[in-house]
Amino acid sequence: MTLSLIYNRAARLSRRYTSEMRESSRLSLAFVSGNIAHVIIATTDVIMAGWISTEALAASTLAQGLYYLLFLLFSGLLISTIPFITDALVFTAKEEQYASVSTSCIQLIAAAFLICLAMLYFTKEILVFFGQDPLLSLEAQRYMNSLMWSIGPAILFVHLRNVLSIMGSARYTVIAIIIASIFNFVANLILIFGFLWIPPLGLFGAGIATTLTNILLCILLVILGLMNPQFRGRQHCIKLTVVRGWLMLPILRNGIPVSLTQANDTLFFFILTIIVGKFGVVALAAHGIAMQVLQVVFTIPNGISQASTTRISLCSPLGVYSRRTSDAGWSALWLSWIVLTVISSILIIFSHDIVQLFVARGEGGDDEFIKLSSLFVCILGIFHFFDGSQMVLLGIFRGLKQTVFPMLLSIICFWLVGLPLALFLAFYTDLGAAGVWCGVGLGLIALFSLLLFRWIRYKAPAQVAA
Repeated sequence: MTLSLIYNRAARLSRRYTSEMRESSRLSLAFVSGNIAHVIIATTDVIMAGWISTEALAASTLAQGLYYLLFLLFSGLLISTIPFITDALVFTAKEEQYASVSTSCIQLIAAAFLICLAMLYFTKEILVFFGQDPLLSLEAQRYMNSLMWSIGPAILFVHLRNVLSIMGSARYTVIAIIIASIFNFVANLILIFGFLWIPPLGLFGAGIATTLTNILLCILLVILGLMNPQFRGRQHCIKLTVVRGWLMLPILRNGIPVSLTQANDTLFFFILTIIVGKFGVVALAAHGIAMQVLQVVFTIPNGISQASTTRISLCSPLGVYSRRTSDAGWSALWLSWIVLTVISSILIIFSHDIVQLFVARGEGGDDEFIKLSSLFVCILGIFHFFDGSQMVLLGIFRGLKQTVFPMLLSIICFWLVGLPLALFLAFYTDLGAAGVWCGVGLGLIALFSLLLFRWIRYKAPAQVAA
């Protein structure tokens, strides 16, 4: 009798979690695809910068570190609007509610674009202030002069992807990315190395290609989105000059902690890039490869995280916590753990082969560069499981609109655990630049452990529904 009860209970749990995991997987595909769009663009730039020279690769690493710091800071605000968009589409009958949310998002994008342009204009000065080589900083500034114009369309793409994914048109994002990726590769080849009457523009050409690709992505999503009756039938912008304080304040209250968490992560890695730069150009270029690999593999747990935010919002209408909410959270975690185990294994086993993609053959010093890059990627593979898991846990708490406490944990674990360990291992042991990555990994383990404990012990502020 006992065995029968155990079997029946296990069967029910299996059906519940299998169903949720299927939904999480379907939704994750859209968000992963959107994340891959940005990463493919950046990775193409980095790979081709490596084909130019090690110095060009190092300069692009510095520029992209600053660029993605600002991109993630402001795109975090839009990720935090997922619960608001979900509520407006699913639980609110009034058409103007969605239009107000969408308009507020567009206002945030416009303000973010202007702020980013003002800051990125001074890329050289910022890098020199942090102790980077003036000539390398000047090359990074040349790259940024064309790259910075892409950040507005890139943030707008995040909003369009969120809306279409919630409306059930995730496949449009995939189609747009395939087209844009082909365009980006061809544009990079032509603008970086020259073709026919077009002179070689180097890193400046890579920035132009990125800007054109992000604009194309937005245009494609709008065109494809018009095929969705719900997207076509909605007003997406009304009274753009009117700021809706009653809506903007809750968005900012929920979004600022999310943005600060993402900016905290990116600022932390940007500071680490500065630290690695103290070990020379070769170490900085190797670090750039590891960072680009991280951006590529991180798209998957980040997409699962964004999907978990959406699923938690859908399972918790108007903030009502239920058993389905718990099922959605644990399903996202188990899905991520399966995927992360595979990714980490690939990074560890094939680290040398991955690095070869970024290296131009025939340059002197290749052996040292490849060896150090492979070591960085291998260390990344060891700690990626914990990095991806903490990101999914952050997504779960965002869906519950619990964003402040995870933000505080992130700040503590990065700056009070990870950074001191990175500095100690880098400068007071024989690990050198590799010690920076080891310190990062230990900080990520601490953050994952605390967030998982918080999720296991989580109790909804409202009465739990059965």
